[in-house]
Amino acid sequence: MQLQVRTKHKAFALLCCLNASLYLGCNEPVEESEQDAQVQQTDQDGGKLGEINDQIKLASNDPTLYYNKALIHFEKGDLDASFGDINRALSLDSTNNTYLSFMSDVLYFQGDVEAARSFITHWLTIYPGNKEALIKVAKLHILLQDYDSSLTALETMQDRDQFNPQIYFYQGVTYKAMGDTVNAIKAFQKTVALNQENVQGHIQLGRLFSAKNDKVAIQYFNRALEADSVNIEAFYGKAMFYQNRTKPEMAEKLYKKILAIEPNHLDATYNMGFLSLIYFDKLTDGVKYFTSAIELNPNYIEAIYNRGYCYELLEDANNARVDYKKTLSLNPQYDLGAEGLSRVGR
Repeated sequence: MQLQVRTKHKAFALLCCLNASLYLGCNEPVEESEQDAQVQQTDQDGGKLGEINDQIKLASNDPTLYYNKALIHFEKGDLDASFGDINRALSLDSTNNTYLSFMSDVLYFQGDVEAARSFITHWLTIYPGNKEALIKVAKLHILLQDYDSSLTALETMQDRDQFNPQIYFYQGVTYKAMGDTVNAIKAFQKTVALNQENVQGHIQLGRLFSAKNDKVAIQYFNRALEADSVNIEAFYGKAMFYQNRTKPEMAEKLYKKILAIEPNHLDATYNMGFLSLIYFDKLTDGVKYFTSAIELNPNYIEAIYNRGYCYELLEDANNARVDYKKTLSLNPQYDLGAEGLSRVGR
């Protein structure tokens, strides 16, 4: 009997997870008190914009005023307005490093990665060797799969600042994306040697050694947790290491820690269902966890199938049939769903 197993790590979201200077937090549902606070903040921002607009009437050539407006629009998510204001600031002060950096962020979050890269290239013509610009352009090269250009930018920075751990970290990211795990490991090890508190460096090493089936991975995940005791990626990496090495009890403890921190963590929820089904023979728990995973992602075909299989083992053919049919409605070529349906009857 084949089962659908969630064994892969979450996608490595390069610029969202790793890049503090280009990170914009995701919106989440808020409680009523938080909504009230947001309304109050919106009113405050509107008042600030009004004040700045009044100041612009008196000093229309002051680039700082347009930059401050751009910041407020950016924080509110109005990227077009933010772009217009930062563009105006740059027209008045075209070599201001802060404005150049902020424009690159706006272009990135507008979704035009190529435009952001081109703009940073322009920035580097004004300030050759600028560390911030080199790091940013290296990240964008990685996103665009231009790995040679990424390494070139990082080597340029390395010539000027050989003890900067960010350089080696993004070298590691580049080599990892290229499939060169040997050089990726070397680069990440250099990162954590220079900065033992670099959580992502330890996590990347943990993942790379996990792929090599090397238990030193646990040491790296533990070091990440020493620096950040509630880091979900580190807990998840450890849990996957144990799960893939048939140590379900240890994996379960870690998934429970994750869910205590982030109750809606999809992969931990799904894998709790998997452990319940495969290792613990707790079929009702399996149904519960797979149901929770489906609530988080209604089209999660593996969770739907495995819940159906739990129902089948519980001799609940009706519910099993519903789930197997659902998998086929999502993907008519889904063989496991067809096989399940043939077992319980159409």
